[in-house]
Amino acid sequence: MNQKPTRPNLIIEWDREWTRVHFVDSSQTKEGVSLGSIEGVGGKNAVVVLSRRLVMHRSMVLPDAPRNDTLVVLKQKLGDVFPIQVSELAFDFLPSAIRSSEGRLNDVFAAKTADIRELLNVCDELGITIQQIVPAQAYALRVAQEQGLVSGIIAERFGDLVNLDGFHEGSLAVSKTVSLDRLDDEVARVTAVSGSKILAQGVEFKGTEQKLGGFLVSLAGTASIPMDLEPDEYRREKIEKKRKTSHRQAYVLFAGGFCVAAMVANDLILKQQDFAKTEKREKNLTKLVKVGLDSKTSELGKVGPKAKQLKLAFMPAQKISDVTKVATMLIPKGVWLTSLNLERGKLLQLRGSAKTSESVANYVSALSKQSRFRDVRLVFANAGEVEGEKIVQFNITAFPVGNLPIIQTSKKKK
Repeated sequence: MNQKPTRPNLIIEWDREWTRVHFVDSSQTKEGVSLGSIEGVGGKNAVVVLSRRLVMHRSMVLPDAPRNDTLVVLKQKLGDVFPIQVSELAFDFLPSAIRSSEGRLNDVFAAKTADIRELLNVCDELGITIQQIVPAQAYALRVAQEQGLVSGIIAERFGDLVNLDGFHEGSLAVSKTVSLDRLDDEVARVTAVSGSKILAQGVEFKGTEQKLGGFLVSLAGTASIPMDLEPDEYRREKIEKKRKTSHRQAYVLFAGGFCVAAMVANDLILKQQDFAKTEKREKNLTKLVKVGLDSKTSELGKVGPKAKQLKLAFMPAQKISDVTKVATMLIPKGVWLTSLNLERGKLLQLRGSAKTSESVANYVSALSKQSRFRDVRLVFANAGEVEGEKIVQFNITAFPVGNLPIIQTSKKKK
């Protein structure tokens, strides 16, 4: 068997007389008298659900220890539990949530290796890769948990048979597959142990039963049940096959590595010869480039100062928007600007009105203290009257720092 971590394509519920297949990708469920009679199963990856008629079940208290240690203890006890030699059984367990001072209650499942061998042969003929073999009762346990069934019965039609799983106080008490003519008697016996609540699919009962949403294999989803009824002999064969495959791969890799090493060594010699020629050629080119680089560096040393001057000319220390913003922010109370003129390389002209001469003087003083301006002057301040109110009209000039003029060269007269 191949336990890959990939998602299975099929979940196969297998019995010698009837088979049910759930297609995971399409969520369809098909049934037939045999696995080969169902279309679309060939060449797929599958989890196989072993029929209740082929699986033995017991509830046992085992040490609450790591899984491998628990399996060792279980193997020693199986001879006292099942009427078949341990060497002829494939077994595994599912731990429950019930604990006691003696350990944890577990659901133990076992199947004859002869039955599993027959199953493997059927799947090999159809090209089906088995990832996992799970007892059908394990799916009943999962569905009971999902449906909240503590005590009661899960029943589902399985061809001309009916699967019955009885639960009592959260534990699987009885599990069997019965024919239709014995169904009423068997249900009565299971009810005596599990109670009268019934979840059914594909079969009708009288009473308070509830319907399942589908068969157990479809309700259980992607079959992520942590167990596998893989016989020891197949586990050993798989390990041995893997070991031989690893040896063959190692030999092939060694032989291939030797050939590659020889090719690499020969290629290295040729590359070294080519490298020596290339290195000599590159040294000559480097000398030529260095001479040209020194020449260009000398030229750039002369261009640098001119570039700095051009940058200062086209990118002055102050933008006109900055000058305007600062001049307007310094306006004191009682002063209004009527015009602001500024041209490249020229004085800043500020014209306006004020209520008093003192307000104009304060404005001149504020502009003079600002490091962005120099040579701030009050050109004139005339007293006037507007609508009966006395005002002072003024004109202030200042030169913004960094407002360099663009020098225009004129042609010399001959």
